[in-house]
Amino acid sequence: VSAFLLNRSSDLDLSGRTPSVPCTLLYGIYDGDELASVMVATYQKVAPHEDGKTGRTVQISGAYTKEDKRHCGYATKLLTEIEHDANEYYKADYICCDSSADKLYIGCGFKVSNESRLWKQLVR
Repeated sequence: VSAFLLNRSSDLDLSGRTPSVPCTLLYGIYDGDELASVMVATYQKVAPHEDGKTGRTVQISGAYTKEDKRHCGYATKLLTEIEHDANEYYKADYICCDSSADKLYIGCGFKVSNESRLWKQLVR
C-alpha cells in the first residue's frame, strides 16, 4: 500500500511529483479497490517571517480515514508523503494544521502552537 496523488492539474509540473507552485493537492491511499484514507495539502506562500524565511508553508486539511480502516497507519503514511513532498520539492519552511487528531500529528513530530493549531518546522 502506497500513498499517491489523487488529483492532477494541468498547471502543475507533477512529473516527479513536484508541487513547485502554490496549489492544493489531494493525497490518498487505496486498500485493494477501496479508497481508505485521504488528506489535502495546500502548498502556499505567505509573508516571510522569523520561523519561515521563504514564506513557503503547507496547510494540512481534509484528513479522513474510513472508520474500519483507522489505526492501520494510513494517515501516518499520507502525512509522511506530504512532508516529503513539502520538504523535497516545495522547499517549505513548515507544515501546519488545525486538527482534532492531535495524537497523529504530535506522533509525527508536530508541536502545539495554540489550542487548535499544530506545526512542524522542516529542515533541509
